[in-house]
Amino acid sequence: LAVRFASRRDTFAEADEPPQPVGRDAFRCQLADLDVPIAGRSFPVMTGWRGAVSAGDEVMLQNGPREAEWHRWKVSKRTGDDVLLKKGREQAKASMRSASVALPPERRGISVVQLKQFVEDCCTRCHQGGVVDPREFIVDRDGTPLRNPKFYSSLCFDEAPTWLVSDLFIKADTLAARVPYVDLLPDGGLGTVAIHVVHTSGGRFMDVVDAVLNHASDDTSLAWISCFALNLHRPEGAEGSICSFASPPVQLLVVDPKNPPLQRLWVAWELYRGQATARAALHLWPPDLLERPEGIHFPPLPEVGRLCKDRAIAECITADFPVESAVPIIQSAVLDAARQLLSRRVKFNGSDSLQAAAAYEGYGTLLAEVCKWREAVDAFGNALAIRERRLGRSHSLCGKTLLELGKAMSAGGDARQAKQKLEMALRIAEGRETGVVGMLGAAPGNVNVGRTLDALGVVYLSLGMLDDAKGALSRAIAILEPKIGVDHEDAARAQLHLAQVLQAQGRSKDAASRLSVAAAVLNARLGSDNPDTQQAVTLAREARRASVDRTEVLASPDAADSRASLLRRSTQSSQQSRKTPTCGCGPVSCSVM
Repeated sequence: LAVRFASRRDTFAEADEPPQPVGRDAFRCQLADLDVPIAGRSFPVMTGWRGAVSAGDEVMLQNGPREAEWHRWKVSKRTGDDVLLKKGREQAKASMRSASVALPPERRGISVVQLKQFVEDCCTRCHQGGVVDPREFIVDRDGTPLRNPKFYSSLCFDEAPTWLVSDLFIKADTLAARVPYVDLLPDGGLGTVAIHVVHTSGGRFMDVVDAVLNHASDDTSLAWISCFALNLHRPEGAEGSICSFASPPVQLLVVDPKNPPLQRLWVAWELYRGQATARAALHLWPPDLLERPEGIHFPPLPEVGRLCKDRAIAECITADFPVESAVPIIQSAVLDAARQLLSRRVKFNGSDSLQAAAAYEGYGTLLAEVCKWREAVDAFGNALAIRERRLGRSHSLCGKTLLELGKAMSAGGDARQAKQKLEMALRIAEGRETGVVGMLGAAPGNVNVGRTLDALGVVYLSLGMLDDAKGALSRAIAILEPKIGVDHEDAARAQLHLAQVLQAQGRSKDAASRLSVAAAVLNARLGSDNPDTQQAVTLAREARRASVDRTEVLASPDAADSRASLLRRSTQSSQQSRKTPTCGCGPVSCSVM
């Protein structure tokens, strides 16, 4: 960056240390004398909101020993660059040149015009070869680091994640002044935010831009986007409390399947604030989200408080985030938004289109995550009806929908109907249905067959068909472990279900060994707080205890009654695990989902 530094030694007052540019001494900037180039344009900082603040306006003032202690004050008088502030009976003096004075969050918006200009200027800089991709490695969907084939080549701005855009462009453009980007806009802070964008930093930046452009009423609409609204030069979480504001009328949740947003504590907190304080209208983006719903995942309640790796952000948020009451509010808002998105997709594509079927199935998946089984069965049923009409009853997509429908029926307590649906799904997966089409990989040993057998085995167990359950689950394990590995959570769940069958048959010792393996895998893959892990650990402990006195129990005159009791307890455990949500609505997760 070409930056004209102030010649005087006057300081730009701020709480943290000054930047250390390569090849230059440490410096402190004076806003009045500094022009900061932004993507080829030069804006005198004091011509923005700092120069326009007058009596009656509200500002945020950092007036505590901690970084996060920001409070709202009203300007009672301004003399030059100095302002007299009031908050109740308290008074304070501050300089508009100080970084400890900040915009209220509801005025930290960037307009559609300014956002378009920012994108255009960034693309121009990339095309001219002035910006290269600094990522030697990128992370794939499974979290595996891969070598970046475009490392040190000209950056493709359209594919850049938000964190990279922040580092290469926004942080660079605000480095000298070390203020939020909106402070540097000539008319920044002069309007009220109309759209609050909630997103992850790992998602594509252009997805955020597209979401704003498609929901803004006009080019002057202002959107809160955190990378523009927050001071990126402060420590993480330093401005946490400054974001505790009543959300504007519209919230946009931008979903990236590679970075599920609801697994981020910051995202969950922003959604909660918007819904609990302002009941903002929530919209989901992109429009085809329901056709790939893996981006929306409701984490189990015990995990919500541990989803943020940064301790400063976590401490800032958790003080204002009642998890147990917040999770149902977030779930309800997301499901309402998904229902509206489903309605729009069905209307746009036609009620009998394959896109509508995919949207129904995605909506059913979301409902199943929060254990709304009746609604999930209806959604999967609609998807199945469309696909059977359009593709034929033996198509692989019909088999996929039958599997999800059967699992939802089983978890909802309709085991007999679930058995019928899952047996049909198994015949399709194995290619045994007459006229099977579209069966990529249809064979008795593919992964879909293994997963269907696992679900079917659970249903057999709930119906008391122990021999059938054992046969189905043994086949499932024999298929899944070679295909996806013994350390995969799906293979571990199949081991868990088989162990429940063995317990029901009175073979506690065999069950205990399988449960120990399943618990170890689930703990390594999902963590000790995951409900599936906790269930496996609990059952393993019970199986070990039961195996100790099994001989005495079965040798008693009431041996038949004891075996019947074992069967009832195992069946009840299986049904309970399926009826409990993974999202915090109940004690343990749904083991078949």
